[in-house]
Amino acid sequence: MSKRAVNMTKGIALGVVTGATVGYMSNRIMSKNPKSLKRKANDMMSAFSQIMNDISYMLK
Repeated sequence: MSKRAVNMTKGIALGVVTGATVGYMSNRIMSKNPKSLKRKANDMMSAFSQIMNDISYMLK
């Protein structure tokens, strides 16, 4: 195989492993305390939304 194909295969394999790891860890965290996680996720999304609004306001 060419070097380009080998690098692409490595990237795909790394992506699959990373996705599986994140999925596994997310499942374990959700099974422990889903209400707390949902509340924290909502707070994070609210803060992110506010930051984006502030940035768009500064760029006007």
